[in-house]
Amino acid sequence: MDKAYTQLVFENEPSVKTPINAQNLNGITKAVDTIDNRVIALSTAKADLTELSSLVKDVRIDEATGQIIFTRYNGGTVIIDTMLEKLAINFGYDYTNEQLIIYLADGSEVYVDLSRLITQYDFLESDTIVFTVTLDGKVTADIKEGSITGKHLNPDYLSQIQEEVNKASASAQSASVSALESKRWAVGEEVNYPESATDNAKYHAEQAKKFAEMAGSTVDLNLPTLWIDMETGELMGTFDKPFDFHIDENGYLIYENVA
Repeated sequence: MDKAYTQLVFENEPSVKTPINAQNLNGITKAVDTIDNRVIALSTAKADLTELSSLVKDVRIDEATGQIIFTRYNGGTVIIDTMLEKLAINFGYDYTNEQLIIYLADGSEVYVDLSRLITQYDFLESDTIVFTVTLDGKVTADIKEGSITGKHLNPDYLSQIQEEVNKASASAQSASVSALESKRWAVGEEVNYPESATDNAKYHAEQAKKFAEMAGSTVDLNLPTLWIDMETGELMGTFDKPFDFHIDENGYLIYENVA
């Protein structure tokens, strides 16, 4: 807004610089008229005291509670609670109860149940697989011991295993036959081979023992010295007298002095 009047400093006589004439007086009355109009305008547009008393005089924030407090000219207050003390400053998770923990600025805690939100991730055990959940939420899967059957194997692996099983079965049967043969040659007792009673190592060992005992009890200095020529397979000996050899009814080799 511009000034309504520029002050004119009047001077006394004998100065003639500031005469009291129409120009100077009209300037004063014009300024007074302008100021009067402005006063009227302000008076018309101004608020009364009752209206001013409800206006805000001061605003402050309570940092502890987060409240904004407005103070009026008439002393009244208006409080706006921003709930800043309920703002979340950190989060946690309760793995056991499946709850989200919200730590608030005022030191309190809020628990939010998330169990219903994660049911779609439940892991169901079976006869073959068992699941384990660690405290940090990691899931591991293990195969139960002894739970793998033929249906879980690759068909190629299964056929190879079956082939090895068949080979093992054949080897077992062959070993069984060999065991029976070994037993027959060792001690006899083979029903399909009647001669096994005398055609085995045990029988011949017993016969050798018997002959050794007979030889030890009937020493005859005139008996010939006999041996087998391992290269020709011939019975050799030193004979002072002629001997006759034959097999008796028990299968023994008998020799007699015929002189």
